[in-house]
Amino acid sequence: MTTNDLDLLNALADKALNDNVTVNELKEFNQLLTQRNESTEHNLLSYHHLQ
Repeated sequence: MTTNDLDLLNALADKALNDNVTVNELKEFNQLLTQRNESTEHNLLSYHHLQ
């Protein structure tokens, strides 16, 4: 994920928390969150194998 992706993820999360998010924005948020989670999981697994 890029810095821009993370910034967008945070902005969409703020909108969702304030009940000011559209359906399309919520879908985009879910896609970005999935990407972040997969990236984090991949990084953790890679680190674990290095130990």
